[in-house]
Amino acid sequence: MFCEMKNKPINTSFTRKQPMAKVYLQNRKKNLFSEIKKTVTKLPKKDEVLWIDIHENKEDFLAIKDIFRIHPLTVDDCLKKETRIKIETFENYILVIAYGLVIQKAEIKIQEVDFIIGQNFIITNHLNDIEAIHQLKDDQKMLQHLLNKGPEFIMQYIMDRLIESFFPAIEKIDEEIDQIEARIFKKAEATILTRLFKFKQHVMDIKRHTTNHREVIAALAKRTVPFLSPRSEVYFRDLYDKVIRVADFIEIQREIVSNIVETHTIVMSNKMNQVIKVLTIIATITMPLTVVSSIYGMNFRYMPELEWRYGYVYVWGLMILSVITMMWYFKRKEWV
Repeated sequence: MFCEMKNKPINTSFTRKQPMAKVYLQNRKKNLFSEIKKTVTKLPKKDEVLWIDIHENKEDFLAIKDIFRIHPLTVDDCLKKETRIKIETFENYILVIAYGLVIQKAEIKIQEVDFIIGQNFIITNHLNDIEAIHQLKDDQKMLQHLLNKGPEFIMQYIMDRLIESFFPAIEKIDEEIDQIEARIFKKAEATILTRLFKFKQHVMDIKRHTTNHREVIAALAKRTVPFLSPRSEVYFRDLYDKVIRVADFIEIQREIVSNIVETHTIVMSNKMNQVIKVLTIIATITMPLTVVSSIYGMNFRYMPELEWRYGYVYVWGLMILSVITMMWYFKRKEWV
């Protein structure tokens, strides 16, 4: 996952109490790699490639904005949380904002990385710990290899891992959806609907991020922006294919969640209909019993059956017979 570029000199000075940005310099002509422990004060030379990684340090970013002529709008985008995924072109650099996903305490969280790429430098800015960036820093051989190819290959390497981070999140949602789907047919509950809408929101968020990534990576793959070498094109095309795969999976998940919500609604409706059906049958069966008991509960003085020796047994027999008759009728009509 690799690319190339050009510009001017680099130097360093001044230490500070806060954690400094990580600065890596590759001299392509001499094939010399070094990690710079001081603050950058000049642009890299023509045969040098510079990577500055800023992690949660506003002061570091503000310290270099004038050196690299970073536009105030870019500064604002990089210092804000959850800026929209996008690509913008400026006079001496391009700004790319991309997202990854990470699962923390069973929750899916987004991770933003801002990339500023010039002729022979790249600046990455992020508030979260990004695993891909840590891995790259730990693999000096790979880091040197990518810097030799060009700063855009650092971006491609990190973006590739950011896009790949979508797949574990999709798998987690898949597992949860399967569990909910199994529970619906065993015991449909109102609480399941809350979880379903939560997952539906996750799916819609991922779909939105994926759609935005497609536009950004398509622009990189077609090299419609400056500061990208021709040989980087094939790697960004491969990255675009991964985004398409994520988009396809998310679309399938969206349909599945919508179908499960619909199924849950139908199951709950059927359950309610069964309850209403049972209550209706009970009410219908007790109706003639109520009529009989009401008739013989009236306070008329002359009612022949009241003086009849078998009147009590007759009333009970009449009520039992009416219940049996109604149950037989319901069975015949297949209502029960």
